[in-house]
Amino acid sequence: MSIHGLFILGPRRSILIRMKFRSVLVIYNPNSTGRSRANATEFKEQLLNAGFTGEIKLISTRYAGHAEKLVADYANKETLIVSSSGDGGYNEVVNGVIQEGSPAAVAVLPSGNANDHHTANTTGELIGNILIGKTTRLEALKVEASVDESYWQRYAHSYVGFGLTPKVGKILTDKRPNALTEKWYVLKHVFDFKHVTLIKDGDRHRYDNFICAVITRMSKVVKLDEYASSDDGLMEVYETKHLSLLEAVRTFYRAATSGIRNDSRVHALTVTTVKPTLVQLDGEVFTIDADTDVVITCQKGILRTVL
Repeated sequence: MSIHGLFILGPRRSILIRMKFRSVLVIYNPNSTGRSRANATEFKEQLLNAGFTGEIKLISTRYAGHAEKLVADYANKETLIVSSSGDGGYNEVVNGVIQEGSPAAVAVLPSGNANDHHTANTTGELIGNILIGKTTRLEALKVEASVDESYWQRYAHSYVGFGLTPKVGKILTDKRPNALTEKWYVLKHVFDFKHVTLIKDGDRHRYDNFICAVITRMSKVVKLDEYASSDDGLMEVYETKHLSLLEAVRTFYRAATSGIRNDSRVHALTVTTVKPTLVQLDGEVFTIDADTDVVITCQKGILRTVL
């Protein structure tokens, strides 16, 4: 493997090696309601105009989960895999890289609805950092549970949510509303949602929302801990106990204006489901089995990315 860059050897001095990418793979969804394809095409032109001399491939996904499978074919340290997508599409790419143990770096080209990970971590220098091969190590949240009575493991690049968060996320995924009707669906299910029951530290709790996150904002609206970090090995935990309807509306308003504070900052935690329970990892929603321990661990530096 060729290494491109300069390094200096000295007594007891660590060596920083900057590796330039030989190839860039851009994955996009041709059926996206956003600008997935258009942004991928424009990004390729921008890279070429900036002087990138390596290979650039644009590949479209054909079905849900396809991006995750594509990643396995590009396990190379000198390859950058770019997801032209929202948080859900990027979640597939992140899982493909981590689950396969791929040394490839990843990046997101914001082309979705919220793009929480991009908003929280962008440097505004994506093209320049690609040209010089500058990568950053970020953490991801590992989730272990049981789905369909089998061991299940996934990763989230931004957050893991129980309660209202996955409920609304599933509705928006199923209905695929436009910008106008989206707000109606969100408001409707804020009023309709009852609660989710989880067992934590041996006690049963009813929550409107239970969120573990490593970012400072969710879904363009909800402000989280402004001091949240994506590289300290700790996740912020937000526990919103079940409230009356009026209190829930007040909490939602406060989250959108002044923000909400975390209840704890931990490396790992375990909660137990009581019945089949929805969970949202970034933009993807899954159903976890009843009576199952859900172990969430913050994996420091597991994600090699370009920001």
